Amino acid sequence: MVKKLVLYLLHLLLKFISGLILFSCTGYFIFFCDWNVTIMMKIINGILIALSVTV
Repeated sequence: MVKKLVLYLLHLLLKFISGLILFSCTGYFIFFCDWNVTIMMKIINGILIALSVTV
């Protein structure tokens, strides 16, 4: 019973941390990304953000 509770709480903690990382990367993209660049640089920025979220 205790093991299931600990695993459930760990699951919730990992979801919370993942959400924090997602919103921090989204904030970077919205506030710090230079929008006046070529399409290739936008694609590279998108790939870097996706990698930072998944890692």
